[in-house]
Amino acid sequence: MDYVYLTEIQGIALIRLALGSETIERLDIDFTINLKERQFDFNVEKSGYIDMLDMHYLRKYDADEADFVYGFDVNNIPFTLYGCSICHLNAPLKEMRIVWNGIIIGKHISSKSDCYVINMKCIVEDAKNQYRNSVGRSEYKICSDMICVKTEWSSIKDGERKNNGAMFELTPMSPMSFEKIKDCFFTLLEMYFMWIGYFPEIKDMRFFDGEDEFIYAEHSKGIHQSKKSAIHIERRLFLENMDNFSDKFDKWFSMRVENIPVFTVFLNVLYSRDMFEEVKTSTLIQCLEGYFTTHHDKEMMIYDKKRNRLIVKTALEAIKNSDEIKNSFDEVLFNEVITSIENSLGRINKKSLRKILLFAIERTPLTKKIFEYERNTDTPPHNKTLFDVFISKAVNHRNFISHLFKTDDYFKYDENKLAMQKLELLLRLSLLHDIGLEVTEKSVYDYIDLLNKRHYEQPQKPQFP
Repeated sequence: MDYVYLTEIQGIALIRLALGSETIERLDIDFTINLKERQFDFNVEKSGYIDMLDMHYLRKYDADEADFVYGFDVNNIPFTLYGCSICHLNAPLKEMRIVWNGIIIGKHISSKSDCYVINMKCIVEDAKNQYRNSVGRSEYKICSDMICVKTEWSSIKDGERKNNGAMFELTPMSPMSFEKIKDCFFTLLEMYFMWIGYFPEIKDMRFFDGEDEFIYAEHSKGIHQSKKSAIHIERRLFLENMDNFSDKFDKWFSMRVENIPVFTVFLNVLYSRDMFEEVKTSTLIQCLEGYFTTHHDKEMMIYDKKRNRLIVKTALEAIKNSDEIKNSFDEVLFNEVITSIENSLGRINKKSLRKILLFAIERTPLTKKIFEYERNTDTPPHNKTLFDVFISKAVNHRNFISHLFKTDDYFKYDENKLAMQKLELLLRLSLLHDIGLEVTEKSVYDYIDLLNKRHYEQPQKPQFP
């Protein structure tokens, strides 16, 4: 049987629809669920429950929440909607709406955590049909060697046979919870992002539990899909090899859990079209700062915590023992001053943002290469290099956006584009290095040369004056 994408469901009934203290065991209605949209509407005028529904929503303005809602499609195939909000759209009642976060097609399962599977297949592709060029045929293990992964180009029959996307197949060594294998797959896509440079669209996720196959779709993983405008093959780097990939996957999984906000914000902000360029640049700088502060905390210390505690203790005792200072404040304000000084002194042994940026850049030959051109280019009459100016603007840019103080020394116009591209590459290379995945020099150098030519060889483009 040919593999066909499922893009929508023609529904005929909703089962166990909980509304307040009432539960409708079966609501026979016609509706369509588009799997790419997170809501659908349906008409209830001719249903046998119109009077009850009308009374329920007579004085109710907020939505009803449901962990799950069962349903059947026109072929009597069961499905389960998860994380639902149910509301009315008019009064007197004619139409209702369900907003959902996830769906399993093929089963009625009240709790996804109770579902165990032995195989998962997923087809991914991007709007420009380029992602498959970065994912060839391979086989390796992840998750402490507990999951075997196979990848290959997907061949879909759509009028005529053609290559269409990349197929990932995950097979655990023993039955594994649906949620865990799904999370492992998303984590795997994030690893691929590090060297490919963008996310594909998840076109189909199919699971097999040993008896039945079911399809899963959700809307809570927006970071795993890039907009068409963000898809550029030029961002792609090439791995030296995939040896001991399971160890590297486990390290990335552990790092991801340790600081979810840094990675989530980083992956979301890169190609967001809903933010000012200056805000995106500032957010990337903060992600870089947050990453090294969290995952290289010891290296971010100027001196050890023991000596810092001694400095803080000595300074606070001197202030408390000064009658001149103590008598110049009332008791409440004096205690606030002490707390403020204690908090400020507690951070004096941590590297500044400028030193964090320099540390990140100086770590490896590849990260140094990102700013090689800037290091070797002066900006007369300032008697500085472009690199000096870049670091200064990066620090001021973060402070300018975070604290909104007045400054003219920040990234402007097309400077933001270059700053974001170089900072993104810096963080991607840092992540790859820290989990042990090395990329080829040529792929990095080629991308850096492209960025430099695009920005610095265009006379109408401002540099970093």
